[in-house]
Amino acid sequence: VDAYRTSYGSVSALVTARGQTFVAPVVKEKRTGGRDRYGGGGSNMPERKYKVAPGHGGGGLTRILTSRHVPLPPPPPGKLDSGERLALLLATDPLSATGEHAFYLVRTDASSVPAFGFASLYEYETDVEGTGGLPRPFLGGHLETGGAVRDGGLGSVHADTVAVSPCGRRFAFADTDGRIVAATIPSDGEGADVDVVVLPAENENGQPMVGDGETELVWSPGGRYLAVGHRARNQFGVISIADLGVPE
Repeated sequence: VDAYRTSYGSVSALVTARGQTFVAPVVKEKRTGGRDRYGGGGSNMPERKYKVAPGHGGGGLTRILTSRHVPLPPPPPGKLDSGERLALLLATDPLSATGEHAFYLVRTDASSVPAFGFASLYEYETDVEGTGGLPRPFLGGHLETGGAVRDGGLGSVHADTVAVSPCGRRFAFADTDGRIVAATIPSDGEGADVDVVVLPAENENGQPMVGDGETELVWSPGGRYLAVGHRARNQFGVISIADLGVPE
């Protein structure tokens, strides 16, 4: 579960369950002893839950493994919030022969069209993100960056370890090959400028930094430093800090 603020001022939760991703409202605790106050035009409309992926008719095409909200920079002074919200999805790619893991950047605002929708069953080549068809991953899957780690691909990701930086420009994860990986989130969603960095297998004190399903990854606000919670040789928990430089 990942929470974020919408352009309407409410808070929504990004929920992944049973291979699907939903947006659900975070409801305030009911006032006791009276009715809720009027909040202005449109503010008292009941909030709704809706599906982000897969879209209608797309069940079985893909399995969403996890989803994380991607923060966007605030609008310039004098400009209104566009209302667009984005999420990083880790899912199996239906265009790969063996359902390889892949990362996608999809919209989650209420006006967006669910990804992996009905149209993608028939028009793989012409569907584009935003039409209800099949979105294109920016890392892994059927791309050259997909496949096994030994072949230079993304490999299999521990879904619970995926962490997006507060600036929205980087994310990190641990995989089943023991790697801890940091990568940039492309501004265009197409993967043209994705920079992938595999952290060293040992920290500066010679302690192993092996990624597994219990690895904890926490970013600094600006996305430069990554705190890695891992096990030392004596199995005690330690925290190592990786300096990845200022994201471009």
